[in-house]
Amino acid sequence: MEDISRLSVVSKRCRQLCISTPSLSFDVIPYRTDERKRAQLMNYFERLLFLRKGMDTQDCHIRCLESSFNFAEEEYRVLSWLHNAVMCNFKQLVLDVNLKRGSDFVLPSCLFRCKSLDSLTMRFTNRTGILKIPSSIGGTSGLSFLKYLKMKSVRIEERFGEWISSYCKSLEELSLTDTLYTGLGFSALHIDPVLVF
Repeated sequence: MEDISRLSVVSKRCRQLCISTPSLSFDVIPYRTDERKRAQLMNYFERLLFLRKGMDTQDCHIRCLESSFNFAEEEYRVLSWLHNAVMCNFKQLVLDVNLKRGSDFVLPSCLFRCKSLDSLTMRFTNRTGILKIPSSIGGTSGLSFLKYLKMKSVRIEERFGEWISSYCKSLEELSLTDTLYTGLGFSALHIDPVLVF
């Protein structure tokens, strides 16, 4: 991402090339000790997503770890990036996040309206955060086009099974690796060919 940000300032043509790349990968891990560089990179990624203005994206990989700087701001940014990524009609999303111990991560409701997303991978570091499904996803599709859902080191709430059963009708593969869950009620869940726990 740093190389793309440098290239984008060379000329208008280079900037347009950077904006139109079909795959986005954002990783702040190499800059976890450099607050200034980390903030610059996060600002650039936010602007890049905004400038795409609905341009189709094949895949988006976001990797953020808790920093000693401003955790609340970084969590807000991740949610903002997800909102902007939904407008880019991405097909695959990989989200690697480290949350503060015991904090909730509520998936933004805009993610549930995304009709292009067919693969979602979520990894929380050391099962520190809890994945929450919005209490009301109302008349939204609820990721009904999602085919692959992979979660690793995620703590999930009871409503997760209800959400999967009710909304994810196209799901072909559900992978829950090293995931803590209680009382999952998979009432009428039919997944072919693979269900991995």
